Amino acid sequence: VTGDVNPALVSWGTDGNANFTWRFPDRALDNYFRKAFWNIKFCMWEHGHNVEFTKYDLFHAHAFSFEHDGIKDFGMVFHAKEYPSDLFTGVTGAPFNTSHPSYPVRNILWVASLSQSFLIDSDNVATHPLMKPDWLQLGQADWMDDYYYEVLKARTVDTLPFIAMGSRLGGLNYFTRHTIANLTGDAEAGCKFDEVFFA
Repeated sequence: VTGDVNPALVSWGTDGNANFTWRFPDRALDNYFRKAFWNIKFCMWEHGHNVEFTKYDLFHAHAFSFEHDGIKDFGMVFHAKEYPSDLFTGVTGAPFNTSHPSYPVRNILWVASLSQSFLIDSDNVATHPLMKPDWLQLGQADWMDDYYYEVLKARTVDTLPFIAMGSRLGGLNYFTRHTIANLTGDAEAGCKFDEVFFA
C-alpha cells in the first residue's frame, strides 16, 4: 500500500480524517475496487435508479470484515446521494434533494463471498434500526423525537450493525478524473487517472 493521495481528496473522502491513506500498487486489486463502484452504479441502473460519480453522489463506501458460518468475510456499505440540497450537511450545490426517486435506496450493501449487491429500501420500517443508534427512541423527549426524524430523513445506514460480528476497516473512496479536477481546482486534462483509495 502507498500514500501520497491529494489532500483535497482525502479531506472530502469518507473517513478522511485518518492519519494514513491506502492505495493499491497491485493493479488487479486496484481494479477490483474500482469495479466494485461500477457494479454498484450498474446495479442501481438495473433497478431503475440513477446515481452519478460526483462529489455529491456516489464516491465512497464503508468497509468491514465479519465472521459467519465459520468463515471470515468482507463487505461494504456504499452511500449514494450523500449531500442532498435540503439537508444541512455543510455542503451545498447538489442537484438533488431527499425527494429524489433514488434517495430511499441510497444505501447499498455488497458482500464479497456472495459477490452480490443489495439495495436497502429505507422506506421499509424494518430497515430503520440500521439507520439510527439503539438509544434513539421516540417518546422520550421532544428534542429526541425531532432528532429521530432528522436521522431517518437522512436515510444513512450505519456499519455498526454489521461490524458487531467483525471489524470496521475504514472508508473506500472513488473519484473520477472529473471529480478530482472539481475538488482540486486542477484542469481535468491534467488528471490522468481516476483515484481509488482507503482512508
